[in-house]
Amino acid sequence: MNQEHSMDEIKAHRHPVLPDAESYRVTAIRFEHDFDTQRSSLALRLWNEKTGGTCSLQFTNPVFNSDPFMELRDAAGLYLMTTTHLHWDTSQQIEVGDWDGGPPLFWAENVEREEGDSHDIGPPK
Repeated sequence: MNQEHSMDEIKAHRHPVLPDAESYRVTAIRFEHDFDTQRSSLALRLWNEKTGGTCSLQFTNPVFNSDPFMELRDAAGLYLMTTTHLHWDTSQQIEVGDWDGGPPLFWAENVEREEGDSHDIGPPK
């Protein structure tokens, strides 16, 4: 699963939950892990640098390439790509990475989007 993808492949397989993910910056991260169920979740609060709007993405059972938290903070934009076309033998069907390149930051089983109030947070500091 640890391979870089071409920009054409990323664009062809964008995840519909945030098709313009390259316009968003991560402003907050929350990671939770339940030791009883062994399930985890990763929530990203995002700010759209073009519109000023915000949203949150909740990822189910993320698998990390490395420690992605600093890379997520520093990413100029993100990509969210579905991986079903790769026919991997894994339940992680979503890949998230830095729009500017480099290896994927993490994979997840599912992602859900919640809209935010554009007045609750501002641009990254």
